[in-house]
Amino acid sequence: MKHLIVVFVLLSTLGHHWLTAIPVSELETLKLLSEQIALQQKIIQSLTNKIDSHDNISLISTQSILGSTLPSITSTTGKLQQGFNLINLIGHTGDVNTLIKLSNDNLLASGSDDNTIKIWNLKTNSLIRTLSGSSGHVLSLAVLNNGYLASGSADKSIQIWNAETGQQIRKLNGHLGEVKSLAVLNNGMLASGSLDQSIKIWNTDFEQCSNFCVFRTIKAHKDSVLCLYALKNGNLASGGGNLDPTIKIWNINYEDGLIKTFTGHYAAILTLVQIQNGNLISGSADKTIKIWDMLSGNVLRTLVGHTNLVNDLAALYPNGGPNGYLASCSDDANVRIWDLASTKNAVWTLPLHQEPIKSLTILKNGYIVSASTDNTIKLWDMAGFLATLAN
Repeated sequence: MKHLIVVFVLLSTLGHHWLTAIPVSELETLKLLSEQIALQQKIIQSLTNKIDSHDNISLISTQSILGSTLPSITSTTGKLQQGFNLINLIGHTGDVNTLIKLSNDNLLASGSDDNTIKIWNLKTNSLIRTLSGSSGHVLSLAVLNNGYLASGSADKSIQIWNAETGQQIRKLNGHLGEVKSLAVLNNGMLASGSLDQSIKIWNTDFEQCSNFCVFRTIKAHKDSVLCLYALKNGNLASGGGNLDPTIKIWNINYEDGLIKTFTGHYAAILTLVQIQNGNLISGSADKTIKIWDMLSGNVLRTLVGHTNLVNDLAALYPNGGPNGYLASCSDDANVRIWDLASTKNAVWTLPLHQEPIKSLTILKNGYIVSASTDNTIKLWDMAGFLATLAN
């Protein structure tokens, strides 16, 4: 029996669109795929040459042909880059929830719903070690000042690892709910946020606290504590769940150390990052990103563009300059790049994954690393792309 396969091809030039349906036999599929890739490249090159002077044009050219996706970049400037350097790290068998660079910037750690942490060599793009021992999903990671790796788990515990040997150093118990976030404070202590609505501050000198390492417990929010960020001045920022979608700033040296509360989001705060000028940026389940003035607590700007939860944020400063970019990832399966010096919406939209993107980080070499519920990690040369546009 022959199967009828129909490929729909959308061609678009400066406001004019053509949708073509092409029936092909199963034996012709591979030939069609090759021809459509070549055709797409010609169209993109032609359009790119024509629209460089049209700043208000936005193009999307991600075509899925029989499950094979050809990614390209949507740009509000009308400049479109095809064939960017994309690297896949494959090894997890469950959602990849969290990423962190290790003390050696050539190493990356990832935590997953498969209950493992994997250590990757970014020079060879290969898996070098798997840390097993968690009895729950690995939800958060942090690197301690002594180089050890801390992981927060759905089993309510925090585990301390020697990432170089794979040895588990300590297991910290005390939370009554999943440990959703970790942050290392300026004084070297470890902060953890949990579904039990609390923040715990842990002494990381494990020789001194052989039995119980909790320095302080803070009843932080009226809902889950979903994210933490260690601020430059030594204070700690926390984000609450849907029943308490606020950002709170804490001085952890005091029992009741709440300094201020920021309100503005109407759904859970999922991620926080502080940028070079001191402003705080938050990503929320309300699909928006907000930039906050740390002194007044006022919203300076709201970034709109994602169509689902904003799960993680990271800042990038090419060439060490003050005018940086913000990278955001979402359950809408896109990474968006925002120009922090511009009042416009996202400059680039990167369809790097097919499923929700849960975490991202930026390496010193300018690569963006993203982790997804598609069980993969992807690396993309953001700095190289910016350099290409600047030329």
